[in-house]
Amino acid sequence: MEGKPVPETSDVSAILRQINHMPLSQVAQIVQAAAARFAAVAESAGDEAKVS
Repeated sequence: MEGKPVPETSDVSAILRQINHMPLSQVAQIVQAAAARFAAVAESAGDEAKVS
């Protein structure tokens, strides 16, 4: 995998606990940002496949 290393399970659990206490609007912003990041990575991977 490229990019940042995958966080440890305990890190993910801590993040999920924090999200559980956030207002829904903030959770929606996080989800939108993550979706945009995934879309950018997928687009980049598709572009790289076309070049190969």
